[in-house]
Amino acid sequence: MGLLLASVALAPVATAAPAGENAPQAVYRYEVSVVDKSVSRGVTNYGKVLATCGTPSRTVACEISETRSTTRSIGVSAGTSRAFVAGKLGISSARTVSLRISCERKTTTTYPYLNAYVVNDVWSYTVRTKKYDYNTGKLVQTINSKQRAYDPKGVRCALSSVAG
Repeated sequence: MGLLLASVALAPVATAAPAGENAPQAVYRYEVSVVDKSVSRGVTNYGKVLATCGTPSRTVACEISETRSTTRSIGVSAGTSRAFVAGKLGISSARTVSLRISCERKTTTTYPYLNAYVVNDVWSYTVRTKKYDYNTGKLVQTINSKQRAYDPKGVRCALSSVAG
């Protein structure tokens, strides 16, 4: 996946001189970008069960047909918002996602449960903050914060030995 650089320039920020000193104030300009983006699509999260059907004592024909809500997780760093990062990834910033579950299977004695799991697009990226001296334009500091986002896209149903 190619490198896509997106940035935002923030207003200059002044930091106060220590009390009792007449030192001039340092003023900084910040640029925040989301870089080194990659995505793994269709990753099943077996730790996130939305619904389950079955019984441990016998095999049954299971059917799960319902809508459930789950959470979209977006990693941010200081000075960035969830909406900013979501926009740079091209995903929604909404926290809650509704997913329609529709699956049927006959359970077995080995796998007596039918579980519905969340399927995500998993994003890895770096939130990069560059701090510049406002007067000289020189780069003072760069902070890179590696983050992840989990964007629910669907449901995978599978037989399991344990209920969700």
